[in-house]
Amino acid sequence: MSALHDVAFSTQTESDTTAACDCMWEGRACIAIFIRNSLHLQPGHQNTRRQIAGCPTQAAFRDGDGWQARFNSVTDMTFVPLRNALLVCDSGNHRVRMVGLASPYTVSTISGFGKMGNYVDGSIRLAQFAMPHSLCASADGLDIYVTDYNNNAVRKIDTRNGTVETILGGKNRTPSLTRYLGTEDNKKHAVMSRPTGIKMEANNRFLLIVNSGANSILRLELRHSLGKTQGRWLRALACDALNMPFSLKTSIQVTPSGRLVVWRQRSFRDPSTMSLYNPSSGRILYQRNFDFTAAAFFLGVDPNRPGSLCYALRKMGDSQHNLVKISFTLGWDVMRLLLVATLKPASHKKSTAKTFARLPMSLLQVICAFVGDPFGAGGNTFRCA
Repeated sequence: MSALHDVAFSTQTESDTTAACDCMWEGRACIAIFIRNSLHLQPGHQNTRRQIAGCPTQAAFRDGDGWQARFNSVTDMTFVPLRNALLVCDSGNHRVRMVGLASPYTVSTISGFGKMGNYVDGSIRLAQFAMPHSLCASADGLDIYVTDYNNNAVRKIDTRNGTVETILGGKNRTPSLTRYLGTEDNKKHAVMSRPTGIKMEANNRFLLIVNSGANSILRLELRHSLGKTQGRWLRALACDALNMPFSLKTSIQVTPSGRLVVWRQRSFRDPSTMSLYNPSSGRILYQRNFDFTAAAFFLGVDPNRPGSLCYALRKMGDSQHNLVKISFTLGWDVMRLLLVATLKPASHKKSTAKTFARLPMSLLQVICAFVGDPFGAGGNTFRCA
């Protein structure tokens, strides 16, 4: 499949980009970008940006309006439409914070006490994290799920009840609270170790977590009862060798059609691999290689041409990244072949030769949709088994 695409790259930001996501701002589709501890908004398909919060030359902590606020090593953020705000993992300050996207762009702390290496559940005001790395939220933004990197835990912030609880991993956790449903061969990959990326499936039932220390991705089913998150069923997928002396750099994204895109570094020398998974079965549906590693990425749609659009934080060194736009489009040569095959008369009845002319037009449209948009970024035009 990968040979059927034209791939175009364009650089969007400088090398000190630390986090990025898509959002809406003043009624327009935008990209939110953190560059050197300052938050910028860039309208989609434009190269101009506006700084709205933080200071590029100062790593510190301060809540407040816009440029008065301070951040320290932001590693991830996500947009919550119902709040018209960005939720931010301020890793260096050990806090989860929120930035309103209406002037004066107020920055506030949701949870986190700011002390390194501490681990406290309970009240949202007193809870403590140790380098929170990534986050996602329910559709209403009231439940926030955070990977607590240095505490080897996945934490849930319940803003409705003002509480923080650990739902996977962490210290003194009872293993029986999580039921493992995967294969025995993959069970060792389900031990929580240095979690990084986290995403929620569209149905709000499942979490997908990059378990970087075990080179795997975990899928958790969330069940809520009496104000607690219970009945978590666990499956490990996209597992890689555990005898490697380092954690494979892995980023994930969930497509609108419910599939999982995994971008993983294969080794220090080999190219990285972008793969499309069925998260229910762990089956690989599509794969292609790239000559760089993505620290993070998100999917989009290019209104000017058919195909998939992906924004990726390209890893350039130990800690330097820039944002690149990658367009996957269906090449004209493939479109021509499909068109000719559609118009070509069927072969002789006794012939066993395969031809597209024997396929119904509806199936050809599905094939074109998959080839031109393999990650389902344009909608639910095709569902893999």
